[in-house]
Amino acid sequence: MIYINIEIQKHNRFKDTLHKIHNKTEDILFHIFLKIPEKYIPASFMKWMENYTNKRVSELQQQLVRDRWHTIELEKAVDNIHKK
Repeated sequence: MIYINIEIQKHNRFKDTLHKIHNKTEDILFHIFLKIPEKYIPASFMKWMENYTNKRVSELQQQLVRDRWHTIELEKAVDNIHKK
């Protein structure tokens, strides 16, 4: 017997809206940051921005891996259901 552990959650629109606002704000700030000449930006802010972007890229890469694994597991579950 094969056990399939699938978690179904109710869609949280408020949480999605907050994520969209955060992502849009981040995009706007990066766009503004790129428009400022480098000579006007303090070195400490440049260092902070570098650390932040590295952290954010790492988080996004981890999310991609989690999403891929999740997709693979769902595909396996669907295949197991169809085989029965």
